[in-house]
Amino acid sequence: MTTTRQHLIESHTREGEHLVACAKFHKGMAKCFSKLAALSKADKSEMHNGGERVGLCETIESIRDAYAEMADECTDKAAFHADCAKSLSQTSKAAGMSDDNWPSGLSGVTPEAPLNVRPVLRFGQRELSESPVPAELVKVFGDED
Repeated sequence: MTTTRQHLIESHTREGEHLVACAKFHKGMAKCFSKLAALSKADKSEMHNGGERVGLCETIESIRDAYAEMADECTDKAAFHADCAKSLSQTSKAAGMSDDNWPSGLSGVTPEAPLNVRPVLRFGQRELSESPVPAELVKVFGDED
């Protein structure tokens, strides 16, 4: 079982690698649309004088700019994730922490509450029911007790 720190480092590393690949794709597409825009500008056909080519060229250039912006955004996000992974590994080393000091096996769902844990009710709050199934659904699902 991996520790929380190892999981976070792997997650940030994988996300950074994915974003680098996305940035390469977007840069390639921007380069293709740049060439396409240059070809549509160089075209001296009658359609170019009629106004349709000018609109097409502007559209191609806006698509190229959008791909270039996405490439820059992906590059920035990849750098962020690389920094996060790097700081996670350096922070624990600098503090003298090992993997044993990080919590492991965390879960968002606890199957059974420990006996020494009890809810602290606020003033005026109703007492909590003992059944895990709401009263209106007992007929449908039944009570496990």
